[in-house]
Amino acid sequence: MLNLLQSLINIAGLTVASYMDVKTREIEDYVWLLIIIASGPLVAYRIWELRNNYLLSILYALSLIIGIVFAVAIAYLNLMGGADAKALIVLSITEIPSLSKDIFSLIPPLAIFINTTFLSLITIPIILLRNITYYLKKGTLFQGFEKEPLWKKIICIVTAYKVKYDAYLKNKYRYSLAEYAENDTRKLKIGLQIDDESEIQCFALNEEVWVNPLLPLIVFVEAGYILYLLYGCILDIFML
Repeated sequence: MLNLLQSLINIAGLTVASYMDVKTREIEDYVWLLIIIASGPLVAYRIWELRNNYLLSILYALSLIIGIVFAVAIAYLNLMGGADAKALIVLSITEIPSLSKDIFSLIPPLAIFINTTFLSLITIPIILLRNITYYLKKGTLFQGFEKEPLWKKIICIVTAYKVKYDAYLKNKYRYSLAEYAENDTRKLKIGLQIDDESEIQCFALNEEVWVNPLLPLIVFVEAGYILYLLYGCILDIFML
C-alpha cells in the first residue's frame, strides 16, 4: 500500500513536470521539492522498515548513491537537461529497490534511465523519415557542408532536421542549433549545447538551418518510470 502511494505521488509530480516540459521546456524546481516533501514521511517510514533487512538497506544506499552520481554526471556531460537529472535524483530517493525484480531492475534510477533512453529512441525513425522526405523533395540535404566528416552527417541525419531560421528564433525553447559558421564555413554541431549568441546571429531569416529538437524528456522519464513499475527494466523484458 505504501509503495502504491509513493508511486502515485511520483506519477502526479512527473505529470505536472511533463506538462511544463511540453509547454515551455522549463520545469520549476518547486515540483521536485513538493515531491520530496510529500514523500518525506513515506520514505522515512519505509527506510525504518528496512532496519533489519541489511541486504535491502545496502542495495537502497547503493541505488541512492549511484542514482545521484549518475544524474549529476549526465547533466554535466550535457546528455540530459538539469530538470531530467533532478527527476532521476528524486526517483533515486523515493524509489526503494525490490529484490523480487530481475537483475537490471535492482537499481531503480538506472533502470528508469535505460527505459527512458529506449522509449526516446522512437524519435530517431521519425527524424530520419523527415530528412528522407526533405531530400526527395529538394534533391539535397547537406549542401554547404561538403567538407564535414561522414560520421557527423550520419549522426545529424537521425538527430536533427532543417527549419527556417526565423522559425528557430520564434521557438528557441524547442530547438538547439545543430550548425554554426566559422570563417564563413558552415559546420555541423553534434550534441545538445546552449547556443552561443554569435552563432545565433549569423544566418538570414529565410535561410534553412539544422536544428536539434529539444525533446520534452520528462515525458519519457515518466513513461520509463511507469514501465519500471509495471515490468521493471526493459532489458529484463528482452531477456525473458
